[in-house]
Amino acid sequence: MAAFRANIRVEGLEGSDSTQVRDALRAKLAKAEVGDCRVLSVEPVKQRPAPPAAPYARRVAPAEGTWRKQSNAAGLILLITVGWAAWFFWSFVSLYLAND
Repeated sequence: MAAFRANIRVEGLEGSDSTQVRDALRAKLAKAEVGDCRVLSVEPVKQRPAPPAAPYARRVAPAEGTWRKQSNAAGLILLITVGWAAWFFWSFVSLYLAND
């Protein structure tokens, strides 16, 4: 019969140093009735690096549609005002020329 070797990662073991963690792991393995095993090494878990920050998202003006409506309204008011002023000026000029 062939013999196999398995590497097992056990996480969540806590202790002040590696010998306490190793003893706790041996006790858990003995409870699990795994007799043919040895603890070869115990290494502290390194913190995973923080995920990279999201790329800078372009800011979109929240009221862009409202701004365009206001801009169109202002343009319309300006156009009406200029038209009225031109008509008013033309009417006075035409009256002045008609009276000569």
